[in-house]
Amino acid sequence: MKPLHPEIEQRLQQYRRDYEVANGRPFEHFFCPILAIDERAELIRGHVINKAYNGAPRTWVIQRADVDNFGSSAESVGARAAGESALRGRIASC
Repeated sequence: MKPLHPEIEQRLQQYRRDYEVANGRPFEHFFCPILAIDERAELIRGHVINKAYNGAPRTWVIQRADVDNFGSSAESVGARAAGESALRGRIASC
């Protein structure tokens, strides 16, 4: 597994402290709230709102790459639908 980017490492340490306060002990690798497991996995910067939405904030959280990539097809369908809806609204207002 490749080394973590310093921003991810810094945020991971904060998550570990927060987890310890809430649970009485820190997680070992990364506790994934979606899978509810703590195991070694590739970690990435997961976006909160898809970048396809113009003007969306670039807020990010640590995410497992396998979990983030699993949702990418669903996200692309949602982003495409939102874009088509916005386009229909612009055409209707002409």
